[in-house]
Amino acid sequence: METLVTGFQGTELDLLAVQWTRAETNYALQLLDRPHDGVAAAIRRHWSALTDPSTASSLLVTMFGLRPFPTAQQQLAAAGLPPDPHAEDALAGTIPCR
Repeated sequence: METLVTGFQGTELDLLAVQWTRAETNYALQLLDRPHDGVAAAIRRHWSALTDPSTASSLLVTMFGLRPFPTAQQQLAAAGLPPDPHAEDALAGTIPCR
């Protein structure tokens, strides 16, 4: 079975899996590197926003004091490569949560 969104082929369970963007994955890894008590306190403090479906993932940066995920252009510049107008598309994929 293939999805029209990702082109991923797999079972129906694979298609129902949660998909995270690269930025969301980066933020989750940053939170895992932090002391549990501090993250738990921030979750309690921001619970209403975190459970609101209209809250953008980018607000995690502010809520938890995370390092912003660099744009594709910023990543290219940091690597000493020239700008690429299609670079953002290359990073637009998702990572399955397993």
